[in-house]
Amino acid sequence: MEQHAYGKSGRFERAKDRFNNQFADITARVAQRYRMPVAVLTGYSRARSVVKARYRAIYECWSATGADHYTLARFFNKDHTLIPYALKRAQEQAS
Repeated sequence: MEQHAYGKSGRFERAKDRFNNQFADITARVAQRYRMPVAVLTGYSRARSVVKARYRAIYECWSATGADHYTLARFFNKDHTLIPYALKRAQEQAS
C-alpha cells in the first residue's frame, strides 16, 4: 500500500474525503435552511445567527456520520474543543 505524508495510508485519505463530502452536503442543507452561504458557516464570524447555524451544522454532521471531534473541527476550521460545546448547545436548542 502506498504511503503518504506523515505515514498515513490511502485508506485514511479516502475516509477523510468521504467525511468531507458528507459534511459538505449536510452543511449546504443547513446553510440553505438558515439562508446563508456555506462559507459563512465554516468562517470566523461570531454573530449569534451564524453561530446558531454553525452549531446546528456541526450537530447534524456528527449525528449523521459519527465522526470524531478532530475531523469535525478540521472541516469547520475550528478548534477541537469547540465541538463538544457545539453539540451540547445544538441539543439544548433542539429541545
